[in-house]
This record gives sequence, structure tokens and C-alpha cells, in this order.
Amino acid sequence: MKQAFREDLEKRYTGLEDLFHTAAALDPRFKSLPFLTDHDAERTFANITAKATSLHNKALATGDPVHGGPLQTTPCQTEPALGELDIRIDAPQTQHEPEDDLPPFKKKKISALDQLLGKDFEVRMAATSVRDKASEEVK
Repeated sequence: MKQAFREDLEKRYTGLEDLFHTAAALDPRFKSLPFLTDHDAERTFANITAKATSLHNKALATGDPVHGGPLQTTPCQTEPALGELDIRIDAPQTQHEPEDDLPPFKKKKISALDQLLGKDFEVRMAATSVRDKASEEVK
């Protein structure tokens, strides 16, 4: 009877160990996977990278939008946007109010290297594949 249960459970939960390793790799607390051998950790990261690449390619094939950065939220549609509100405040109006209420923009500090080279040298980011981006984010 125990043997039958064991065989049944082994059939059902074949990829459970890989699932636990993947979950641990995605958890920032266990990202280094100290409890795994180097070979198992590399295999886990390779599986995550392959899955991310396949999901990206699948999203491109189906026409779903693929976000290049962090998740961007949109305002709730049940409430009108601020631009649509008709707000009137009864206050005495002055002749001319300067629109200097906005804080001044801070200039970007230019490093000595940027001052020296100026526009003669431009840094260009190399185009990376989806697989390379996924492997960088995983590790």
C-alpha cells in the first residue's frame, strides 16, 4: 500500500524540486542559493532565463505589449483625471501672477571627464538580446 502511494506521489510531483529552486532564486533573500551546489544554481538560473526569454517571445508573437522597464500603472478610470475636473476657487485675482511656483530644475552635474571630452565622445549602449537582459536581471 505504501509503495502504491509513493509511486503515485512521485508521478504527481516530478518538478517540485525545480519549482522550489526557482522560487528561492527569485526571492531576494535567497538569491545567491547558498544551499545548492554551483552546478544546480547555474542550472536554476539558466531555466529562469530560458523561461523569461520564451515568455517574452510568446508575448511578441501574440501581440501583447512588452514592457521594457518596471510595471507602469495607469490612473483609476472610475474617478476623473485632474485635467477633467472643473474646479473654481473664488479668490481675488491679481493683475499678473508669475508662474514661478515650480521649483527650478537642477542642472546635471558634469563630471571632469564629460567636461574634458564634451560632445566628442558619446557613450552608446550595446544592443543586448532578451536572453542577455534576462540573465543580467536574474543574477
